[in-house]
Amino acid sequence: MRKLLFFFFLSFVSVSGQVVDTNYGTNGRLFVDILPIQNSEYNMKTLYTTDQKTVNIGYYNTGSYSPKTYFISKYNFNGTPDATFGNNGILSIPAYPNNPGEITVVSAVTLDDHSIILSCAANMKAYLVKITGNGSIDTSFGVNGFKLADFLFTPTTLAYGNLMKDEANQIFIVYSSTEGNPAKTYTKLCKILSNGTIDTSFGNNGFSSMLIDRDYKFQTLKQTRIKNGKIYHFATSFYYDNSGNYTQTDVWTCHFLNGTPDASFGDNGYVYAPKDLTIYDYNIQEDGKILIAKYMDVSSAFKYVKGSRYLRSGAIDTSFGNAGTVEYSFGQWSVHVPHKIIEIDHHVYIFSSYYKSDSPVEYAATILKYNTNGVRDTSFGTGGLFKAPANISSVSDVFVNGDKGFIISVQKYGELFNMKVDYNMNFLSTESAVLAPEMKLFPNPVTDILYMKGMKNDQFIIYNAAGQKVKAGFYTAGKGIQVQDLSKGSYWLKLERSKAVQFIKK
Repeated sequence: MRKLLFFFFLSFVSVSGQVVDTNYGTNGRLFVDILPIQNSEYNMKTLYTTDQKTVNIGYYNTGSYSPKTYFISKYNFNGTPDATFGNNGILSIPAYPNNPGEITVVSAVTLDDHSIILSCAANMKAYLVKITGNGSIDTSFGVNGFKLADFLFTPTTLAYGNLMKDEANQIFIVYSSTEGNPAKTYTKLCKILSNGTIDTSFGNNGFSSMLIDRDYKFQTLKQTRIKNGKIYHFATSFYYDNSGNYTQTDVWTCHFLNGTPDASFGDNGYVYAPKDLTIYDYNIQEDGKILIAKYMDVSSAFKYVKGSRYLRSGAIDTSFGNAGTVEYSFGQWSVHVPHKIIEIDHHVYIFSSYYKSDSPVEYAATILKYNTNGVRDTSFGTGGLFKAPANISSVSDVFVNGDKGFIISVQKYGELFNMKVDYNMNFLSTESAVLAPEMKLFPNPVTDILYMKGMKNDQFIIYNAAGQKVKAGFYTAGKGIQVQDLSKGSYWLKLERSKAVQFIKK
């Protein structure tokens, strides 16, 4: 619930055109308020739709020991609840039929039609439920909108299912189990279709399995990413040897989706590294290199952000920044902690929260931008740093709004609000496109094959509405591009020497 807090005014614009949109919500803040006023709201996932609606998936409670109630909220651009969604903009997560008990939402994926699939658990049952864009249960999914995932509750299962979606909009349930004697930990994938059925053409009747801790017995999974047909796991493994000595180490793995280790990654798919509890995020570049965001813990009153890039061999990439790392510090009496690191159009962005405790006290959500060599982009913000002043304790999620900027969800303890940073990243246009002929696409909307007029042979990339690359290849003049594998929704087609053109897949 909104508390009586005082905030900095957000109407500044940086020299390169980044701006916190003060027309968004109330003076640039879009609050998620769930009555009564005692409620505290916490965010898990953020979505910004093509019709400028902000969706938050999270939970609320009235205190540390009170039950959590999970919700989906949907707000209009001006900060008012979307009355067409759920109950005046708020939807409580539905329970599995005839299965009372406190509900836990493990994860969620969003589809191009603004529908949401949730992975939930209650009363020793795991299930999926699909919510339409207007907040109703999609009864065409599973059985009347629900899919029982009983394979997630077995004697060997360690964790509930984490829903993930790859660049081609394929949906996977990721979960872990421990098997054998001595016990080994595996990560498993189950591929599901958008209607809730298991895709039995994938792996072994819809499932694949990969060994995570090759040399260790137990592990705690910290992050999973799917990129370009491969799945990456970042975990901490634990081991007791025959003498009872206790060892911990971080393990990174890379497998093809069918469970085969990727021999080009580390030692046949495995990289072992010293345990590091200060790492907040891992991500994968388009070329397969590993990005890591962490904080350097100098003292309780001094922490600063550090980003690193690693080669697929597991070695630090010394071509990035200073011997493989980039750092940013606000100095003594400041706490600067990262939330997310991502690559967009060959640039690396680090999203963080910042607090300075000496006078003048300052709070902000921050964005750092580096080029592919780890050099700060001085055309961005002030010397490569953009600050959105706000009295916050952490950044909870970041949604990339195509090439138009970001929606940043932030927390002030039990208060949740969103900020919209407008920033033209220009990755859907090129300097060489200025004199290029305009692409004309047909049919548009398209079902299976997309054609274009007046274009020569060229490399092409298709981006989804969120600016994520979903397909790439070579266009031959006079021939079409196959798009029947794309989900319904809005996309951008970009040729290397032309501006991007939008099309609709129906």
